[in-house]
Amino acid sequence: MEAKNVIAFEYKKEDRVYCLTLPHGAPLGEAYEAVSSFLAEMVRMINEHAENSMPKDPDENDVAEKADSPKEEE
Repeated sequence: MEAKNVIAFEYKKEDRVYCLTLPHGAPLGEAYEAVSSFLAEMVRMINEHAENSMPKDPDENDVAEKADSPKEEE
């Protein structure tokens, strides 16, 4: 077993605890770089999920938009 001295940031949301740990004494620039890398990866994953959630057939979007839009009277 190894004891470590770390800085831990915790965010509690309902019953879940989200934690970010940094080594004690880490340079601030490195910590910023690491956190921004995590954030960039999370954004990439969110965008990928959004793209995969969209209908594959472009005609499906047209049908849904036409059904939702009010009909114009002539």
